[in-house]
Amino acid sequence: MLQTMLKVSIVMPVYNSERYLRECLDSVLEQTLKEIEVICIDDASEDSSLGILEEYKKRDSRVRVLAQESTQFAGVARNLGIGEAQGRYMVFWDADDLFEPDALEKMYSQCEEDEADICVCGGRVYDMAAQRLVSAGHYLDLGCLPPEVPFSPQKYPENAFRFTNPAPWNKMFRTEYIAREGIRFQDLPRSNDVYFVFMAIALAQRVTVVDRPLVNYRRGTAVSLQETNADSPFCFYEALVSLRQGLTEHKLFKKFEKGFASVALDMCIYNLNTQKSKNAWLQVALRLKDGIFKDLGVLRYPKKFFPNRANYEQMVFLLEKTPKDLAGYEPDLRKDERHATEPKAFDPSAAEGSVRVSVIIPIYNVERYIEECLRSVMRQSLQDIEIICIDDGSTDGSEAIVEQLQQEDGRIQLLSQANAGQSIARNKGLRVAQGEYVAFLDSDDLFAWCALEHLYCEAKSDNLDVLFFGGEAFYDPVELFRAYPQFLTNYRYKRSYESVSNGPELFLRLRENGDFRPGVVLQLFRRAFLEENQITFYPGIIHEDNLFTFRCFMSARRASVLSEPLYLRRLRPNSTMTSKADWKNVYGYLVCIYESCNDPIGLDAADADSIEAIMQYQAMLGQAAGGVLDSLSEEEIRAGIAALPIDEQTAITLTLSFIKVSGQFRSERKKANALQDKLGRLQRSNAFRLGYFLTSPWRLAKHALKSAKKALLS
Repeated sequence: MLQTMLKVSIVMPVYNSERYLRECLDSVLEQTLKEIEVICIDDASEDSSLGILEEYKKRDSRVRVLAQESTQFAGVARNLGIGEAQGRYMVFWDADDLFEPDALEKMYSQCEEDEADICVCGGRVYDMAAQRLVSAGHYLDLGCLPPEVPFSPQKYPENAFRFTNPAPWNKMFRTEYIAREGIRFQDLPRSNDVYFVFMAIALAQRVTVVDRPLVNYRRGTAVSLQETNADSPFCFYEALVSLRQGLTEHKLFKKFEKGFASVALDMCIYNLNTQKSKNAWLQVALRLKDGIFKDLGVLRYPKKFFPNRANYEQMVFLLEKTPKDLAGYEPDLRKDERHATEPKAFDPSAAEGSVRVSVIIPIYNVERYIEECLRSVMRQSLQDIEIICIDDGSTDGSEAIVEQLQQEDGRIQLLSQANAGQSIARNKGLRVAQGEYVAFLDSDDLFAWCALEHLYCEAKSDNLDVLFFGGEAFYDPVELFRAYPQFLTNYRYKRSYESVSNGPELFLRLRENGDFRPGVVLQLFRRAFLEENQITFYPGIIHEDNLFTFRCFMSARRASVLSEPLYLRRLRPNSTMTSKADWKNVYGYLVCIYESCNDPIGLDAADADSIEAIMQYQAMLGQAAGGVLDSLSEEEIRAGIAALPIDEQTAITLTLSFIKVSGQFRSERKKANALQDKLGRLQRSNAFRLGYFLTSPWRLAKHALKSAKKALLS
């Protein structure tokens, strides 16, 4: 009877985890999926871990505690948990990690929907040495997924070992499947999960995925087994040899041989790079060079075969160097929390009772996503916040969901208005905001659990007007990745920007490096700065973020970038991100351009950076507008112009007439072979013409400024 009631068994080995155990268990017991059991196996801890487990057992009947008399490591503990598990599915979670509230529910539902043996989700790394979240695409690599999901690993053997790593904690397994195949963890001190995970994948009939970072893995804790690599540096090799033997016994090695070689190289280089001392690093490097690479079959394949080319290049480096060369080489050794610099922080008593951050969320017909969105804010590690929701005339159940969550959390405010658009909704939120800083969140997106704390500390310590930050995209459903792969890395910074700059200077640096992103959801603003400069959202257009961000750039005296991926952008069907651009996009871009000409906010006529920033901004939007125009028919353009007020029709028509509306809106998609031809085609395009035309006054101003300065100097 009990077995049919339990949906998921959480198997958790525990060893000297007192520092993080309560936080971990809280994140497990607060899961939205309630039909669970938590099997904790204490591996003869020498601290108070067992006592904490007994405390939680008394508090919650779903917690079970098993204790081993001697330390036998995580593999043995997990196998003990497998024997006790009664849930339909099982997960293997570590006692120092954190889990998103809906992790089990998301993975369970996906397993049930796809009748899968295994479900794999994404994850994030919290680097204890850097005190930062780090992107971890190797936990779920969408680029290595087969073309169909769910999929049979034996149908796609080259993908099966490449799309994820051997960690068990981002995977859910069907209990009956594991029992039937008799798959167990090895009793190794480290790498005991390699055999289990990859054998389970190889033998599975159906594997599915959830593209969400549902697990937060702590890297660099001083007591983690991953941080004691030097004590057992070649467990990874034993694990790979056992995996090869297991695949051979099941007559599957030839089918998975290429995938095995790929994961073998990754594990070899990973274990080399996670050594903490030069002697340990050299010991592993020499063994790899002298035989492990060859024995594992890695040398049979060329560089282009391996998804991680950097790992291949590191292997070549080791093979080409002599032992003496390697002895003289200084590697970049792994650091843990003992090497951490003092994180930026704030005095919790300095503003006691005040609101540090106001989070403004416009809402319109998002009943499917709004609870998930709000809970990501409610569980922020920074508690001194207010959550301002503005319902923009929703016709579904969105407003009722917010009202229900208000009963749980008094920090949530709900404002309502007739449908008037996102700009007016955000402005309404700004008018009532009381926070020292302001953040915006789209109602189908999420914040990472530590986002507001990290942002506030960074902005406060550097006295910033604006702080830009990074994010990650996730696909809902995952099949959207095939159509929009460019968004996967679209919110990550390519370069580092550690210094504080004024707005125009930072804008130019971001543009030069291809890192400019206008979305206000990727920025934190000092509220007094917005009020002093009267910066609000322009109503009635899309791309309003462009103008708002531009005004902030032109006004900011202190701006900076935190590249940490703290925002989660959902890619879904029929959203702004995935919808086809039309005349509304063109109009929005042009309004932003015109407003930037008329609005003198922050503009110093003698400031060359400001003039250059305006010129680049207008060129960027002009080219974006021209690119959309190239995809529209003449009839669509005329209909768009006709719907505008008379005074706007004249201005828009004059602009568009410059690029010859009546016959030149055809896309030239064939790639030119000669560079000159390519340049000529670019200069003839609507995007180039519009950008060049709109920025001509600023080019003249910039030239005049340079001439004046030159005359003064002479």
